Amino acid sequence: MNIRSTFRPNDLCADCPHAVTLKQRDPRTIKCVALRYKIAEPISHCTHYAGSRTPVDVVIVTATEIETEAVIREIRSVIGTGWETVPTIIGGPWTVCTYQAQSYPGVKLRLALRQTPVVGLSAAASLTSLAIQLFRPSFVAMLGITAGLKGETKIGDVVIPREIWDYGAGKWEDRKRGRVVFLPEGERIPLSDEIRERCRSLAQQSNSMREILDEWNKRNGKKKKRPPRIMVGPAASGAAVVNTQSIWNRALIQNRKIIALEMEGYGVARAVTTNSFVSLYTPQLLIAKSVCDFGVRKKSKGQPYAAYTSAAFFKRYLDTYIIAQDYVNQPTRQHLLGA
Repeated sequence: MNIRSTFRPNDLCADCPHAVTLKQRDPRTIKCVALRYKIAEPISHCTHYAGSRTPVDVVIVTATEIETEAVIREIRSVIGTGWETVPTIIGGPWTVCTYQAQSYPGVKLRLALRQTPVVGLSAAASLTSLAIQLFRPSFVAMLGITAGLKGETKIGDVVIPREIWDYGAGKWEDRKRGRVVFLPEGERIPLSDEIRERCRSLAQQSNSMREILDEWNKRNGKKKKRPPRIMVGPAASGAAVVNTQSIWNRALIQNRKIIALEMEGYGVARAVTTNSFVSLYTPQLLIAKSVCDFGVRKKSKGQPYAAYTSAAFFKRYLDTYIIAQDYVNQPTRQHLLGA
């Protein structure tokens, strides 16, 4: 595999810690050691960006306080360094953590977490685009809670979209006798086959999901008996909270196999796919939202458990795949290898 390993100063920030000037050859050329050598702490690439130098491997986006608190509580480093607030040149403070799994003490990752200022597609897309420009992460994750399709999902089930779109995108049109119809035109963004298969593999590890349930019961004195499921299927995003069957019916017309309606996932996916056109850079994306209600006669009592299962599932994905496979087996930055 041919990998470009040298850049001109205009392409690579000269003061990044992994940039080495090739003085013996050409003082204007910089070598990127992250592309060629196994380094103790993989760090984010900075091609085409001259802003913040904060190295981050994984960006996590949430939309509500309960989701943010669940991530901070569940994804803790085992090396004693907790989450801390780090200011950036643009966009204000981010919550950042150095993460190291017990099984792989030689691998450290930097995680950055940020909650959108308001809920919804636009805020999620804007924040994700900013994060990609600031940190050049290898991985972007959208975690949190969602409405699930009643009869197909249960409270706490983790939904992994097979494809996602804005079910409110389209055209309203007048018809005869004053009838108004909606013609959907939402662009559907498929998520990575590899990531979906990895999620399916975790779903088959019953002990892992049982551990998530047992930990919840232990902490809260509960007696929930059914472990959460990992469900892969179509999901749709909309700009407003859904609390009526009529919106479900409208969405199901677009795809009768929809299993979740939420408010931010498409915005995050749109931002990631837009940035994928940058040469040598395509971050991986995972959307993993857990069912907290069914979008009809909503109640908030399912939110804490759903936020917990989403964050707990992602921690297992982080340990099993992002660290164990992407960094241990192939320590060079994964998002730079496809060009």
